[in-house]
Formats: sequence, C-alpha cells, structure tokens
Amino acid sequence: MIDKELSRQIYREFMNGRVINELVYQKDGSMQPDARYEELFNNYDSDYRELYENIGYELVLKDGFAFSRSLDEDDSYSDVAMRIQSLLMIIARGIQELGYDFELLTTHDAGVGDHLLEQVETDEKRDILLACGLKKSLIDEVKNVLETRNIAYRNAKGKLVLTAAGRGFFAEVFGD
Repeated sequence: MIDKELSRQIYREFMNGRVINELVYQKDGSMQPDARYEELFNNYDSDYRELYENIGYELVLKDGFAFSRSLDEDDSYSDVAMRIQSLLMIIARGIQELGYDFELLTTHDAGVGDHLLEQVETDEKRDILLACGLKKSLIDEVKNVLETRNIAYRNAKGKLVLTAAGRGFFAEVFGD
C-alpha cells in the first residue's frame, strides 16, 4: 500500500530532476536510510512501476538509488546527463592528475574540498565546461548540477562526496 505523503515527496523529487538515494548523509556524519527509497523499494512492483508508467514515466530502481525518466523522450543523452557526465569526468580526472585516488570522492568521511576543485579547474577543463554549456566556475556548477540533483553532497567537513547515484552514474558512463 502506497504511503500518500511519501508518494508526494517522491513525485516532487522526481519532477524536480532529482534522484532518491537509499542512504542520506546526516549532519552528525552518519548515513541513514531514506524512507522515500524504502517506500519505492517495498512497493515498486505492486504499485509504483505501473503508477509512473501510467503518467508517462519509467521508474528506474537501481542498487542504492532511484530516478524517473520520460517514456516519451529519448533522454539517454539529455543536456542534464551530459552535464553530469562532464562534471564527473572533469572531477575524477582532475583529482587523479593531482595524485589522489577516486575513492576520495566516494568515502563519506573524506571527500573533495573546494581547494582541490579549484586546482582541478585548469584552462583545459574550463574549455570542456564551456563546450558543455557550463559557464560558471566548477564549484558553482557542481552545486547547481550534482548537489541539487542528489548526485553528490557535502559532508560535515564541507567536502564533496558522490552519493550512490553519483557512483552508479559514474560506473555506468565510464565502465568503472
């Protein structure tokens, strides 16, 4: 049985282009289950999959995160997906060029600080951002694209960490 309040929250998240992650970072540094993900997971086959199909969306439930996409559009390479891919590529390549492991981006008590993101933003990477329609600084675009959509979050230290969705997106796009 669908929980109406959680269902409304889920719908708002999806219509605002956000993903819902299984775990959500808390200010105390812990990772807690998200009731909205649990609601989707527990009622996916019985209710939500068909509900979203009936309104023209595919509900995608992956290991650790969920999102919706339109059935009417081929958004496999939408502007948003391209921006996410570009930012992930720039950040991952940049931190590795600076001598750091990719795991820095995926460990909730580590993360990548703004000082590293500033070092990553070389002229070459700025050109890539501009070619992808990302006109603001790398830090601003990370906030606008990755953090707003729940692809990444800031931990208690203020450092950037990829969510399950961010890790999943990275793995799918880059085969990692």
